[in-house]
Amino acid sequence: MLKPKAIWLLVLVFTLTGFMLAAGCGNGPDVEGPPEEAPVENGDEAEYKNAAPDCWNYQPTGMKPNPGWDTVDLEGLTREELVEVLGCPPHVIRMTSVVSAAHNRELWVYHPYDEDPTGLFVWLKGNVFHDSMLDEFNGFWCYEMSDLDFWE
Repeated sequence: MLKPKAIWLLVLVFTLTGFMLAAGCGNGPDVEGPPEEAPVENGDEAEYKNAAPDCWNYQPTGMKPNPGWDTVDLEGLTREELVEVLGCPPHVIRMTSVVSAAHNRELWVYHPYDEDPTGLFVWLKGNVFHDSMLDEFNGFWCYEMSDLDFWE
């Protein structure tokens, strides 16, 4: 049996949580998506061209990589180039270093096929493509860290 103090504490916690959710505190930042156009200075005129998406400030709407992903050689591409080729990753595990970008490690996962649990896994080491593979993906809780040396 719960003591009266514990009951009041639970009521308080649930009430505060409800207020926070109603105020939008649990929904994350209100970011619409990537900028559609960004100004580019060209002499006296400002031209507008499509800006590269900022994947890290919003959740991508699609789970698939960009069309043509399966025909591109990813070897040697940087993080920014991979975003241009593949699009924003819907799932990311990231380990960053404050010492040096060479120590950064990331795993991106896309869902290239409809109605299929296949995932396109893309590993980045030092902000550069390291490896990729197609394999079943049902969430990170099912993912086995088979290459522990990669994360060191």
